[in-house]
Amino acid sequence: MEAALAGGKRLYGQQMAGFDLAIVGEGHSTAGDLGRPWAAIHDNQQIPADFRLYLTATPRILAAPRPWKGADGQELVLASMGQDSATYGPWLAELGPSEAIERGILAGFEIDVLEIRDPSPVLGESEEARRGRRMALLEHAAKWNLRTVMTFHQRMEEAAAFAEKLPETAAELYVNDVSDDDLAAADKLPRSSIDAEFYELEAGRHVPPDRV
Repeated sequence: MEAALAGGKRLYGQQMAGFDLAIVGEGHSTAGDLGRPWAAIHDNQQIPADFRLYLTATPRILAAPRPWKGADGQELVLASMGQDSATYGPWLAELGPSEAIERGILAGFEIDVLEIRDPSPVLGESEEARRGRRMALLEHAAKWNLRTVMTFHQRMEEAAAFAEKLPETAAELYVNDVSDDDLAAADKLPRSSIDAEFYELEAGRHVPPDRV
């Protein structure tokens, strides 16, 4: 785009006209170091435009406690998306999540965070460790009736292995679920002499694996 706007011999003397209005989606990707390629949209010499409208759901507001320096040791000039930014200008409109949900623009949601820790290192971890992580996720999903989950992994290979084996683990949990008959039989057992209680059981607790 920069080359087309600059024109010249490479384009047989042609030159693309500047913009009346440049609409920049995912505007936060242009924040930060003004020396980055994505920051070219701010420079009217590189991308000429009469007006710019930046859109983002995640504004980057930078406030460094001390001057930031690049690899060459020079202080970086940063573009922040704060109110009345010298680079971005004033905020024209803001729509919060709660209002967007009320207006039917955004689906209602809840954030439920399950952090799974394991003593084994992620790199080269055993299949038993991976299975434990999958079981913890599926148990949590069953307990809270979750329909959609997102998992984060350090490596793509780990994420792929986790996803590939998830239905298999779900099938194991489902086939080993207790039944109503199992619970009825357990109720008929003699009372514990030390008042021990059974592990909390629930018939049909896990979803069929074809739903996973």
